[in-house]
Amino acid sequence: MITTPIHYDEFYDQLWKECLSWENYGFEKIVFIEDIEGKLKFLIWADNNEIVNKVKEQLKNIDKNSVFFKGEIWQSKTKGTSNADKEFYESIWEEAQPIGKSEKIRYLTRVRNRGSWFQNVEPVWEVKDNPKILVFYSFKGGVGRTTSLAATALDLAKRNKKVVVVDADLDAPGIGILLPPDPRFDKPGLGIMDYLIESNNTTDYPLKDYYHEFVPKNGENIILFPSALINSNYLAKLSRLDMEPEGKDFPLKKFLEEIKSNLNPDYILIDGRAGLADSSGVLLNGFAHLYILFGTVSEQSWNGLELVIERLGNQRIKEGKKQANCILVQTMLPEVIESHKIVSERFRTRASGIYETNYYYSENDRDKGWSAADKNNPDSPHHQIPISYSVKLATFRDIKDIEKDLVQSSEYIELFHRIAGRFGEK
Repeated sequence: MITTPIHYDEFYDQLWKECLSWENYGFEKIVFIEDIEGKLKFLIWADNNEIVNKVKEQLKNIDKNSVFFKGEIWQSKTKGTSNADKEFYESIWEEAQPIGKSEKIRYLTRVRNRGSWFQNVEPVWEVKDNPKILVFYSFKGGVGRTTSLAATALDLAKRNKKVVVVDADLDAPGIGILLPPDPRFDKPGLGIMDYLIESNNTTDYPLKDYYHEFVPKNGENIILFPSALINSNYLAKLSRLDMEPEGKDFPLKKFLEEIKSNLNPDYILIDGRAGLADSSGVLLNGFAHLYILFGTVSEQSWNGLELVIERLGNQRIKEGKKQANCILVQTMLPEVIESHKIVSERFRTRASGIYETNYYYSENDRDKGWSAADKNNPDSPHHQIPISYSVKLATFRDIKDIEKDLVQSSEYIELFHRIAGRFGEK
Protein backbone atom coordinates (compact mmCIF):
# COMPACT_ATOMS: atom_id res chain seq x y z
CA MET A 1 0.00 0.00 0.00
CA ILE A 2 1.37 3.39 -1.00
CA THR A 3 1.25 6.01 1.73
CA THR A 4 1.30 9.76 1.15
CA PRO A 5 4.65 11.23 2.28
CA ILE A 6 4.59 13.34 5.41
CA HIS A 7 4.98 17.09 5.00
CA TYR A 8 7.72 19.17 6.66
CA ASP A 9 5.46 20.81 9.27
CA GLU A 10 3.80 17.49 10.13
CA PHE A 11 7.11 15.69 10.55
CA TYR A 12 8.79 18.25 12.79
CA ASP A 13 5.66 19.07 14.79
CA GLN A 14 5.18 15.37 15.56
CA LEU A 15 8.87 14.88 16.33
CA TRP A 16 8.98 17.71 18.89
CA LYS A 17 5.81 16.41 20.54
CA GLU A 18 6.91 12.78 20.76
CA CYS A 19 10.65 12.95 21.41
CA LEU A 20 10.31 14.09 25.02
CA SER A 21 8.68 10.74 25.84
CA TRP A 22 11.86 8.98 24.68
CA GLU A 23 13.92 10.26 27.62
CA ASN A 24 13.40 6.97 29.47
CA TYR A 25 15.04 4.91 26.70
CA GLY A 26 18.34 5.00 28.53
CA PHE A 27 20.58 7.25 26.38
CA GLU A 28 22.77 9.83 28.09
CA LYS A 29 21.68 12.65 25.77
CA ILE A 30 20.69 13.25 22.17
CA VAL A 31 20.73 16.09 19.62
CA PHE A 32 18.40 16.14 16.60
CA ILE A 33 20.11 17.98 13.75
CA GLU A 34 18.14 19.51 10.89
CA ASP A 35 20.41 20.25 7.91
CA ILE A 36 20.07 23.05 5.35
CA GLU A 37 17.74 20.89 3.20
CA GLY A 38 15.43 20.09 6.10
CA LYS A 39 16.74 16.52 6.43
CA LEU A 40 17.23 15.07 9.90
CA LYS A 41 20.07 13.17 11.53
CA PHE A 42 20.67 12.55 15.19
CA LEU A 43 23.69 12.45 17.47
CA ILE A 44 23.25 10.16 20.44
CA TRP A 45 25.41 9.41 23.47
CA ALA A 46 24.75 5.72 24.18
CA ASP A 47 26.83 2.54 24.44
CA ASN A 48 23.85 0.25 23.87
CA ASN A 49 22.99 -0.13 20.17
CA GLU A 50 19.47 -1.29 21.04
CA ILE A 51 18.76 2.17 22.46
CA VAL A 52 19.99 3.75 19.22
CA ASN A 53 17.82 1.44 17.14
CA LYS A 54 14.78 2.23 19.29
CA VAL A 55 15.12 5.97 18.54
CA LYS A 56 15.71 5.14 14.88
CA GLU A 57 12.53 3.08 14.70
CA GLN A 58 10.49 5.83 16.33
CA LEU A 59 11.68 8.29 13.66
CA LYS A 60 10.84 5.82 10.91
CA ASN A 61 7.35 5.44 12.36
CA ILE A 62 6.86 9.19 12.01
CA ASP A 63 8.46 9.43 8.55
CA LYS A 64 7.37 6.17 6.92
CA ASN A 65 8.54 7.25 3.45
CA SER A 66 11.96 8.39 4.67
CA VAL A 67 11.46 11.88 3.26
CA PHE A 68 13.21 13.75 6.06
CA PHE A 69 14.91 11.02 8.11
CA LYS A 70 17.28 8.99 5.92
CA GLY A 71 18.67 6.95 8.78
CA GLU A 72 21.89 8.93 9.37
CA ILE A 73 23.13 8.53 12.95
CA TRP A 74 26.19 9.71 14.85
CA GLN A 75 26.92 7.78 18.00
CA SER A 76 29.24 8.66 20.85
CA LYS A 77 30.37 5.73 22.96
CA THR A 78 32.35 5.59 26.17
CA LYS A 79 34.84 3.33 24.38
CA GLY A 80 35.51 3.24 20.67
CA THR A 81 34.90 6.92 19.95
CA SER A 82 38.05 9.00 19.47
CA ASN A 83 38.74 11.96 21.73
CA ALA A 84 38.67 14.27 18.70
CA ASP A 85 35.17 13.06 17.77
CA LYS A 86 34.02 13.37 21.38
CA GLU A 87 35.17 16.99 21.46
CA PHE A 88 33.37 17.65 18.19
CA TYR A 89 30.17 16.03 19.46
CA GLU A 90 30.33 18.07 22.69
CA SER A 91 30.63 21.27 20.65
CA ILE A 92 27.41 20.30 18.83
CA TRP A 93 25.69 19.69 22.17
CA GLU A 94 26.77 23.12 23.43
CA GLU A 95 25.53 24.82 20.26
CA ALA A 96 22.16 23.04 20.28
CA GLN A 97 19.02 24.35 21.96
CA PRO A 98 16.94 22.49 24.57
CA ILE A 99 13.53 21.08 23.74
CA GLY A 100 11.03 22.05 26.40
CA LYS A 101 12.49 21.54 29.85
CA SER A 102 14.42 18.41 28.88
CA GLU A 103 18.00 18.16 30.10
CA LYS A 104 18.75 15.24 27.77
CA ILE A 105 17.27 16.27 24.41
CA ARG A 106 18.30 19.20 22.21
CA TYR A 107 17.97 20.27 18.58
CA LEU A 108 20.20 22.14 16.15
CA THR A 109 19.09 23.82 12.93
CA ARG A 110 21.38 24.55 9.98
CA VAL A 111 20.15 27.21 7.56
CA ARG A 112 21.06 28.52 4.10
CA ASN A 113 20.21 32.14 4.92
CA ARG A 114 18.52 34.27 7.57
CA GLY A 115 20.95 32.82 10.06
CA SER A 116 20.57 35.99 12.11
CA TRP A 117 17.08 34.84 13.11
CA PHE A 118 18.62 31.89 14.95
CA GLN A 119 21.27 33.82 16.89
CA ASN A 120 20.67 35.80 20.05
CA VAL A 121 23.13 38.19 21.66
CA GLU A 122 23.30 40.40 24.73
CA PRO A 123 22.87 44.21 24.58
CA VAL A 124 25.95 45.85 23.03
CA TRP A 125 26.60 47.75 26.27
CA GLU A 126 25.01 48.35 29.66
CA VAL A 127 22.41 51.06 29.51
CA LYS A 128 23.75 52.96 32.51
CA ASP A 129 25.67 56.10 31.41
CA ASN A 130 25.56 54.90 27.78
CA PRO A 131 23.29 55.63 24.80
CA LYS A 132 19.95 53.86 24.97
CA ILE A 133 19.26 51.82 21.83
CA LEU A 134 15.66 51.42 20.64
CA VAL A 135 14.54 49.34 17.65
CA PHE A 136 11.16 50.07 16.02
CA TYR A 137 9.72 47.01 14.26
CA SER A 138 6.50 45.93 12.56
CA PHE A 139 5.76 42.69 10.76
CA LYS A 140 3.56 44.50 8.22
CA GLY A 141 4.42 47.82 6.61
CA GLY A 142 2.19 50.88 6.49
CA VAL A 143 1.18 50.78 10.16
CA GLY A 144 2.76 54.05 11.30
CA ARG A 145 6.03 52.64 12.65
CA THR A 146 8.29 55.23 11.02
CA THR A 147 6.00 58.13 11.95
CA SER A 148 6.02 56.92 15.56
CA LEU A 149 9.81 56.80 15.51
CA ALA A 150 9.93 60.36 14.16
CA ALA A 151 7.49 61.48 16.87
CA THR A 152 9.67 59.87 19.55
CA ALA A 153 12.80 61.56 18.16
CA LEU A 154 11.04 64.94 18.11
CA ASP A 155 9.86 64.51 21.71
CA LEU A 156 13.34 63.56 22.91
CA ALA A 157 14.90 66.48 21.02
CA LYS A 158 12.32 68.82 22.55
CA ARG A 159 13.50 67.64 25.98
CA ASN A 160 17.07 68.49 24.94
CA LYS A 161 18.16 64.88 24.53
CA LYS A 162 20.81 64.19 21.92
CA VAL A 163 19.20 61.80 19.46
CA VAL A 164 20.65 59.70 16.63
CA VAL A 165 18.23 58.09 14.18
CA VAL A 166 19.30 55.20 11.93
CA ASP A 167 17.34 54.09 8.87
CA ALA A 168 17.96 50.34 8.78
CA ASP A 169 14.92 49.68 6.61
CA LEU A 170 17.25 49.28 3.65
CA ASP A 171 14.71 47.64 1.32
CA ALA A 172 12.17 50.45 1.75
CA PRO A 173 13.93 53.43 3.36
CA GLY A 174 11.83 56.33 4.60
CA ILE A 175 12.92 58.00 7.82
CA GLY A 176 15.71 59.86 5.99
CA ILE A 177 13.06 61.50 3.83
CA LEU A 178 10.70 62.08 6.76
CA LEU A 179 13.48 63.88 8.67
CA PRO A 180 15.36 65.53 5.78
CA PRO A 181 18.67 67.39 5.97
CA ASP A 182 18.60 71.09 6.68
CA PRO A 183 19.65 72.73 3.40
CA ARG A 184 21.65 75.32 5.32
CA PHE A 185 24.00 72.66 6.69
CA ASP A 186 23.68 69.45 4.73
CA LYS A 187 22.76 67.94 1.43
CA PRO A 188 21.44 64.41 0.83
CA GLY A 189 24.32 62.00 0.57
CA LEU A 190 25.70 58.83 2.07
CA GLY A 191 24.19 56.61 4.75
CA ILE A 192 24.46 53.47 6.85
CA MET A 193 24.73 51.18 3.83
CA ASP A 194 27.74 53.11 2.55
CA TYR A 195 29.32 52.90 6.01
CA LEU A 196 28.82 49.14 6.33
CA ILE A 197 30.36 48.50 2.90
CA GLU A 198 33.19 51.00 3.06
CA SER A 199 34.26 50.29 6.64
CA ASN A 200 35.26 46.78 5.52
CA ASN A 201 37.98 48.37 3.40
CA THR A 202 39.18 51.27 5.53
CA THR A 203 38.31 53.24 8.65
CA ASP A 204 39.74 56.49 7.28
CA TYR A 205 36.36 57.99 6.35
CA PRO A 206 34.97 60.42 8.97
CA LEU A 207 31.62 59.40 10.46
CA LYS A 208 30.23 62.82 9.46
CA ASP A 209 30.23 61.65 5.83
CA TYR A 210 27.35 59.29 6.60
CA TYR A 211 24.79 61.45 8.42
CA HIS A 212 22.86 64.69 8.16
CA GLU A 213 21.06 66.86 10.71
CA PHE A 214 17.37 67.56 10.92
CA VAL A 215 16.46 70.84 12.61
CA PRO A 216 13.13 70.63 14.48
CA LYS A 217 11.04 73.63 15.50
CA ASN A 218 12.03 73.11 19.13
CA GLY A 219 14.96 71.44 20.86
CA GLU A 220 18.18 69.77 19.80
CA ASN A 221 19.04 68.94 16.22
CA ILE A 222 18.46 65.28 15.33
CA ILE A 223 21.38 63.40 13.77
CA LEU A 224 20.12 61.03 11.11
CA PHE A 225 21.90 58.22 9.24
CA PRO A 226 19.75 57.54 6.14
CA SER A 227 19.99 54.23 4.30
CA ALA A 228 21.93 55.72 1.39
CA LEU A 229 21.29 57.99 -1.55
CA ILE A 230 18.78 56.15 -3.74
CA ASN A 231 20.42 56.32 -7.15
CA SER A 232 21.57 53.90 -9.86
CA ASN A 233 24.13 52.41 -7.46
CA TYR A 234 21.66 51.62 -4.68
CA LEU A 235 20.71 48.09 -5.73
CA ALA A 236 24.34 47.18 -6.39
CA LYS A 237 25.30 48.28 -2.88
CA LEU A 238 22.30 46.52 -1.34
CA SER A 239 23.23 43.28 -3.09
CA ARG A 240 26.73 43.38 -1.57
CA LEU A 241 25.65 44.11 1.97
CA ASP A 242 26.03 41.32 4.52
CA MET A 243 24.62 42.02 7.98
CA GLU A 244 24.89 38.44 9.21
CA PRO A 245 26.70 37.94 12.52
CA GLU A 246 30.21 36.54 12.61
CA GLY A 247 30.52 34.77 15.94
CA LYS A 248 29.61 37.20 18.70
CA ASP A 249 30.13 40.25 16.48
CA PHE A 250 28.04 41.65 13.67
CA PRO A 251 28.69 44.58 11.31
CA LEU A 252 26.04 46.79 12.93
CA LYS A 253 27.78 46.50 16.30
CA LYS A 254 30.91 48.26 15.03
CA PHE A 255 28.74 51.01 13.59
CA LEU A 256 26.93 51.54 16.91
CA GLU A 257 30.19 51.61 18.83
CA GLU A 258 31.52 54.31 16.51
CA ILE A 259 28.35 56.37 17.03
CA LYS A 260 28.81 56.06 20.77
CA SER A 261 32.50 56.98 20.59
CA ASN A 262 32.16 59.93 18.20
CA LEU A 263 28.70 61.34 18.95
CA ASN A 264 27.81 60.02 22.43
CA PRO A 265 24.03 60.53 22.07
CA ASP A 266 21.46 59.95 24.78
CA TYR A 267 19.34 57.79 22.46
CA ILE A 268 19.84 55.81 19.25
CA LEU A 269 16.55 55.08 17.47
CA ILE A 270 16.67 52.44 14.71
CA ASP A 271 13.93 52.00 12.12
CA GLY A 272 13.79 48.33 11.18
CA ARG A 273 12.70 46.46 8.08
CA ALA A 274 9.19 45.03 8.23
CA GLY A 275 8.72 41.29 7.82
CA LEU A 276 11.24 38.48 8.18
CA ALA A 277 14.14 39.91 6.17
CA ASP A 278 17.77 39.11 7.04
CA SER A 279 18.30 42.60 8.43
CA SER A 280 15.20 42.25 10.64
CA GLY A 281 16.72 39.14 12.23
CA VAL A 282 19.86 41.11 13.09
CA LEU A 283 17.86 43.99 14.54
CA LEU A 284 15.82 41.59 16.70
CA ASN A 285 18.74 39.57 18.05
CA GLY A 286 18.75 41.28 21.45
CA PHE A 287 21.52 43.88 21.01
CA ALA A 288 19.09 46.79 21.70
CA HIS A 289 17.86 47.91 25.11
CA LEU A 290 14.22 48.24 24.07
CA TYR A 291 12.06 46.96 21.20
CA ILE A 292 8.96 48.89 20.10
CA LEU A 293 6.68 46.42 18.31
CA PHE A 294 3.83 47.64 16.09
CA GLY A 295 0.81 45.61 15.11
CA THR A 296 -2.83 45.75 14.18
CA VAL A 297 -5.79 43.57 15.08
CA SER A 298 -5.53 41.72 11.74
CA GLU A 299 -4.52 38.06 11.60
CA GLN A 300 -1.75 38.90 9.11
CA SER A 301 -0.12 41.13 11.67
CA TRP A 302 -0.39 38.59 14.50
CA ASN A 303 1.10 35.76 12.43
CA GLY A 304 4.43 37.58 12.26
CA LEU A 305 4.34 39.31 15.64
CA GLU A 306 3.91 35.99 17.43
CA LEU A 307 7.22 34.76 15.95
CA VAL A 308 8.96 37.96 17.00
CA ILE A 309 7.54 37.91 20.52
CA GLU A 310 8.76 34.32 20.93
CA ARG A 311 12.19 35.37 19.62
CA LEU A 312 12.44 38.15 22.18
CA GLY A 313 11.10 35.95 24.97
CA ASN A 314 11.10 32.16 25.06
CA GLN A 315 13.84 31.71 22.48
CA ARG A 316 16.21 33.76 24.63
CA ILE A 317 15.05 32.17 27.88
CA LYS A 318 15.81 28.69 26.49
CA GLU A 319 19.37 29.83 25.83
CA GLY A 320 19.77 31.09 29.38
CA LYS A 321 19.50 34.75 28.35
CA LYS A 322 17.14 37.39 29.70
CA GLN A 323 14.04 38.44 27.81
CA ALA A 324 14.58 41.38 25.49
CA ASN A 325 12.62 44.33 26.84
CA CYS A 326 9.71 45.39 24.62
CA ILE A 327 6.69 47.66 24.29
CA LEU A 328 3.66 46.78 22.18
CA VAL A 329 1.87 49.43 20.10
CA GLN A 330 -1.50 48.85 18.43
CA THR A 331 -2.00 51.11 15.43
CA MET A 332 -4.69 51.88 12.86
CA LEU A 333 -7.44 51.99 15.49
CA PRO A 334 -10.69 53.68 14.44
CA GLU A 335 -11.24 57.13 15.92
CA VAL A 336 -14.88 56.35 16.74
CA ILE A 337 -14.82 55.74 20.50
CA GLU A 338 -17.04 52.64 20.67
CA SER A 339 -15.24 50.90 17.80
CA HIS A 340 -11.92 51.95 19.30
CA LYS A 341 -12.76 50.23 22.60
CA ILE A 342 -13.89 47.01 20.94
CA VAL A 343 -10.82 46.70 18.70
CA SER A 344 -8.48 47.64 21.56
CA GLU A 345 -9.91 45.02 23.91
CA ARG A 346 -9.78 42.34 21.24
CA PHE A 347 -6.13 43.14 20.59
CA ARG A 348 -5.22 43.07 24.30
CA THR A 349 -6.91 39.72 24.85
CA ARG A 350 -4.96 38.21 21.95
CA ALA A 351 -1.72 39.83 23.12
CA SER A 352 -2.18 38.50 26.65
CA GLY A 353 -2.40 34.90 25.45
CA ILE A 354 0.52 35.21 23.06
CA TYR A 355 2.82 36.82 25.62
CA GLU A 356 1.90 34.26 28.28
CA THR A 357 2.75 31.41 25.91
CA ASN A 358 5.77 32.88 24.14
CA TYR A 359 7.36 35.57 26.30
CA TYR A 360 6.59 35.64 30.01
CA TYR A 361 8.46 33.68 32.64
CA SER A 362 6.33 31.42 34.80
CA GLU A 363 5.14 32.85 38.11
CA ASN A 364 7.79 30.75 39.85
CA ASP A 365 10.49 32.69 37.95
CA ARG A 366 8.97 36.13 38.39
CA ASP A 367 12.25 37.45 39.84
CA LYS A 368 13.98 36.92 36.46
CA GLY A 369 11.89 39.36 34.44
CA TRP A 370 8.36 39.92 33.15
CA SER A 371 6.24 36.95 34.21
CA ALA A 372 2.67 35.70 34.09
CA ALA A 373 2.25 37.37 37.49
CA ASP A 374 2.47 40.74 35.72
CA LYS A 375 -0.55 40.16 33.48
CA ASN A 376 -2.65 42.80 35.23
CA ASN A 377 0.13 45.37 35.42
CA PRO A 378 -0.80 48.16 32.94
CA ASP A 379 2.91 48.68 32.25
CA SER A 380 3.49 45.03 31.26
CA PRO A 381 4.62 44.31 27.67
CA HIS A 382 1.30 42.95 26.42
CA HIS A 383 -0.67 46.02 27.57
CA GLN A 384 -0.53 47.86 24.28
CA ILE A 385 -0.35 51.58 23.60
CA PRO A 386 -3.15 52.49 21.16
CA ILE A 387 -2.48 54.88 18.28
CA SER A 388 -5.53 55.77 16.21
CA TYR A 389 -5.59 56.23 12.47
CA SER A 390 -5.46 59.92 11.56
CA VAL A 391 -6.07 61.24 8.06
CA LYS A 392 -3.91 64.27 8.82
CA LEU A 393 -0.96 62.15 9.92
CA ALA A 394 -1.39 59.82 6.97
CA THR A 395 -1.38 62.53 4.31
CA PHE A 396 1.08 65.23 5.47
CA ARG A 397 3.74 66.56 3.11
CA ASP A 398 6.23 68.05 5.55
CA ILE A 399 6.70 66.67 9.06
CA LYS A 400 7.12 70.20 10.40
CA ASP A 401 3.45 70.73 9.51
CA ILE A 402 2.44 68.02 12.01
CA GLU A 403 5.32 68.30 14.49
CA LYS A 404 3.08 69.93 17.08
CA ASP A 405 0.36 67.30 16.55
CA LEU A 406 2.84 64.49 17.12
CA VAL A 407 4.49 65.71 20.31
CA GLN A 408 1.20 66.89 21.85
CA SER A 409 -0.96 63.89 20.93
CA SER A 410 -2.16 62.08 24.07
CA GLU A 411 -1.57 58.70 22.42
CA TYR A 412 2.00 59.51 21.40
CA ILE A 413 2.63 61.04 24.82
CA GLU A 414 1.63 57.70 26.34
CA LEU A 415 4.27 56.05 24.12
CA PHE A 416 6.90 58.61 25.17
CA HIS A 417 6.09 58.05 28.86
CA ARG A 418 6.21 54.27 28.53
CA ILE A 419 9.64 54.48 26.86
CA ALA A 420 10.96 56.86 29.51
CA GLY A 421 9.61 54.61 32.24
CA ARG A 422 11.56 51.64 30.92
CA PHE A 423 14.74 53.61 31.63
CA GLY A 424 13.63 55.09 34.94
CA GLU A 425 13.08 58.54 33.45
CA LYS A 426 10.11 60.91 33.53
